[in-house]
Amino acid sequence: MTSRSEASSEPSTAAVQEASGVEPEGLRPLEVPGALTVSDLANLMGVGPVEVIKEFMRNGYMLTVNEVVEHSIASIVMPMFGFSILSLAEKKDGPRQGAVAEGEEEDADL
Repeated sequence: MTSRSEASSEPSTAAVQEASGVEPEGLRPLEVPGALTVSDLANLMGVGPVEVIKEFMRNGYMLTVNEVVEHSIASIVMPMFGFSILSLAEKKDGPRQGAVAEGEEEDADL
């Protein structure tokens, strides 16, 4: 006989993958800011916040719906819902505005 936590954790992960129609190898990229609430993360992925909280708990994170999670923590649970994480910084091409390449100086400083 299996414990309740073992019996309930496997079907939920499989059910999420079946519902999304995505295999673990074919994760869909999702743009995620550097920090967001658990509720915002759930909305981005199109799943209920309770399901996201459950997945965080399975991975050792005790979070509430209004807590802010960083980009790296969000990336832990996103694959379980069929998404890979794409930071907003990765989306932008080139350096940030106002950035000076190494060895270059602005004319006003001379």
